[in-house]
Amino acid sequence: MEGSFLVRQIYEDEITYNLITAAVEILQIPADAILESFGRTFFEFCQDSGYDKILQVLGANPRDFLQNLDGLHDHLGTLYPGMRIVKTVASKLHNTEVKVEILKTKEECDHVQFLITETYTPSRVPVPEIAEIETLSLEPKVSPATFCRVFPFHLVFDRELNIIQAGRTVSRLLPRVTRPGCKITEVLDTAFILCVTNKRRY
Repeated sequence: MEGSFLVRQIYEDEITYNLITAAVEILQIPADAILESFGRTFFEFCQDSGYDKILQVLGANPRDFLQNLDGLHDHLGTLYPGMRIVKTVASKLHNTEVKVEILKTKEECDHVQFLITETYTPSRVPVPEIAEIETLSLEPKVSPATFCRVFPFHLVFDRELNIIQAGRTVSRLLPRVTRPGCKITEVLDTAFILCVTNKRRY
């Protein structure tokens, strides 16, 4: 490829993988090490660009961060080769270490499945305390009516995509959401395939 790369230009995945392959051959460095270095560099780029705030709100721990990472990926339209940014984020933002291993790959659809294991750190909350916090959080603190008033643009739906609650403004603009059995697909277009995995992400 002639010329230089533009910082905010989105390139095809193939170009990224070709660069990694070339770096492995020329520098004689394993691909894992290159990808991990990419993760560190990308994290620094995020900090310099003001995206570090977005990374911080993705989750207070590596597990929450990973669950929300795809949303950021779709939002920024960028690629995280090999998920190596995960190790840097865990270290810099969550003060812990994680181990990233490839479980399986599917060549035909460019799909890679990872096993990400968080190592023990003293700062982690003991399990009994977590259980107690979860138990306390189950107790409702705000009535549905108050919630609908405070968050006028929200929608709540069940596993079958039936709308079970809507904010005041949404109900006013889209009266059909108040009808029993109204599905979210009747009022919104989906950006993702509505499979169980994608529904659980959000």
